[in-house]
Amino acid sequence: MDYLIAEKGARLEALKEQLLAHLRVTAEALVVIEEYDKLDCEARGLWRQLLQHPERLNITWDRFGHDRPR
Repeated sequence: MDYLIAEKGARLEALKEQLLAHLRVTAEALVVIEEYDKLDCEARGLWRQLLQHPERLNITWDRFGHDRPR
């Protein structure tokens, strides 16, 4: 992610909102994260939060009667 430091917070929030909007609309969304190793700590934290604690972001993994993916 190349951007100015002053834009960092706004860009991360925009990424989060766009991702959550996509997940709400697309029931079987497949999200691919390219170059994870190049993400900064805040962006990695967003992905970790999404995978470990989807309830905090109002995401339901149990769409098909299964537990959260492992």
